[in-house]
Amino acid sequence: MQPFQTIQIHHMKENQTHDKHMPVTTEAPLNICINTYLFDQIMRTPGDEKAHIAGLLFSHQIITTRSDLKAFSVDTSDSVDTVKVTVSTPFSPAFFYQKTNNIPEINRNVNQKLSYSQATICIDDLNNCQPLRSQTRSTHAAILFDNHFNRIASKEDVGRHNALDKVIGQAILDQRLESIYLLVLSSRVSHELMMKVLRTPIKYILSVSRPTSLAINLARKNGIHLACLSKDEGFLIFTGMDGFCQTKNLEAGTSSLAGR
Repeated sequence: MQPFQTIQIHHMKENQTHDKHMPVTTEAPLNICINTYLFDQIMRTPGDEKAHIAGLLFSHQIITTRSDLKAFSVDTSDSVDTVKVTVSTPFSPAFFYQKTNNIPEINRNVNQKLSYSQATICIDDLNNCQPLRSQTRSTHAAILFDNHFNRIASKEDVGRHNALDKVIGQAILDQRLESIYLLVLSSRVSHELMMKVLRTPIKYILSVSRPTSLAINLARKNGIHLACLSKDEGFLIFTGMDGFCQTKNLEAGTSSLAGR
């Protein structure tokens, strides 16, 4: 299944209306079967299913490493695609659905501050990592960087939580989970997304939109450095100001995403 579809629409302007073809993001159901249990159906943009499920199961504490995924397959023979996963840990649907606020204790101290110029470079990388959005104007993206600000992985999805699951899952599959340092999001940061982040070593989050109050509280309590783009220029820093610094590079400029 393709991540986008081309459909015919009507384009109405003030004095005329005409037909045109336009790409739209595919949103489709995905059944998840774990250790023979068919227990849930999620909506997502097709693609990166293994990374998606790895990240989803990690956020729910069903797996912790790539080695916990013993088998993985995608069945596309029915009207709804089904992912079949075997995990090494004990599992039942009741375990998956139980709510948990267990946040692991992770040292989030930073040895080097994030400069304005480096933050601008990282968040501007969204321009390079959203090919689907450039076609459909309707997807979210998540990008992970290491502590040298090298890109580890990037993913897109119609759901911002899916994009985050996919990018964390890709880091797990590539065995680079311990290397992730900075997260860039095309969306706002909500409580749900922050809970996913807190299970990882991520120390910095840069987002395009402002975070929610609960996300800010969680970031503050757990040592996350949280900032978003200002509508006018620069960044709005909500937590961890001591981890940011202004740049001496006068050519850094303003993010191309400001006011997006």
